[in-house]
Amino acid sequence: MEDKLIEGQEKQEGEGLFENYKEEKGRRKGRPRILKGEPKLDDNIDYENLIWEFPNTLELIRYGETSKYVVNLNLQLLGESYKNGLIYYRGDIQRGWKVVKDKEIPIHRPSKVKEIINAIQNDQWHGGSIILNAENKDEVEYDPDTKILKGHGRLYVIDGNHRLLACKKLAEMYNKGKIIQNPGDYEIVCIIDVTDSMGAAKIFSEHSLLPLRVQKSRSEYLQVTKLENIVARNIMKDSELQGRVETISGQPKGNNVISFNTLISGIEHIKPSTKEQAEVLSKNLIEYVNIIVNTFPEILGTVDKATREENRKKIYAGEPMFLEAFFAAFPVLVGKDDMIERFKSLRRIIKIGDWQGEVLSRDNQIWMDNITINGKIVNKRGTKKFVKDTIKEYLDTGKLPIEYEVVE
Repeated sequence: MEDKLIEGQEKQEGEGLFENYKEEKGRRKGRPRILKGEPKLDDNIDYENLIWEFPNTLELIRYGETSKYVVNLNLQLLGESYKNGLIYYRGDIQRGWKVVKDKEIPIHRPSKVKEIINAIQNDQWHGGSIILNAENKDEVEYDPDTKILKGHGRLYVIDGNHRLLACKKLAEMYNKGKIIQNPGDYEIVCIIDVTDSMGAAKIFSEHSLLPLRVQKSRSEYLQVTKLENIVARNIMKDSELQGRVETISGQPKGNNVISFNTLISGIEHIKPSTKEQAEVLSKNLIEYVNIIVNTFPEILGTVDKATREENRKKIYAGEPMFLEAFFAAFPVLVGKDDMIERFKSLRRIIKIGDWQGEVLSRDNQIWMDNITINGKIVNKRGTKKFVKDTIKEYLDTGKLPIEYEVVE
């Protein structure tokens, strides 16, 4: 049987091959987990049983469970593979996604893609390289005698997304007869990594000093070997904040309630010094985070965005400096039998003079006099310190900077 990469793409000497993409009529089609921002998957491709093979591949390096290989692939092959999802973009280990016309697409710079296309069409392109990673790293085999690299599943891009977008556009233009120049006549060096998603994120982080800036929250998220990052990822995976941590922007968007950068800043107040400490701290903080979320469910819980924003106008519980202060107060609460009751006391109705309201109410004189100007928070080191010290002292001793009475 003749192998093809994509319908209409003949097997070429030295090219990679994706096999088993055809389905028998009536057979149920395999479907991988859909990642945000992916192109629409082709109904004629059995992604779950996909087998790929790259002849003329050289092994660059092997250390531990990580390997690197290099192969030259033509632009038409890469473009069509990217269009059909055989090669795909994983925003969770890169810059993430953005919403354009209600559709999530990879964060990229269109002018950069156009620049690459123009350079190729004018024979002024110097290539560079594309770094891909095997989706199923445990099912990759390399034969040093035949120099054939084989694997199962799909490949995702670690570095070179702009080049792949350019390849995709050129392949579409050529297939529609809009250009006569065959992208298949051009090749680019592809490095095939065989590592896990953490390793892939680390590789991208090392290559992210590019013209397209990576936001601070995203940069923090990609520092996968940092101990604080290990703790943060465990919290994201196993706590009530699962699926609601913003890992791209510095400000939470959509249904997210806290940025990854704020989460890291909070954890840094309880800095672990070893991986073992990070794992122990993760378990304790997961429990603590659940207490925080359940204390302020109308802001940090699974409510719709409009409800959350309306409640945020009343109390400070969702503000980054207060969230960070909650983490800073963790050392004075951990191990106490009444930890939950102490933290929930932040919802007490208290009375100061003629005013009464919750401890964290925005119209509480304590906050109005010390952290705001004209009703807006002053985001400076001094105000952050005041919030942190005030929350910490209150949860430890029950004292506030101003005398108050407990109403309920």
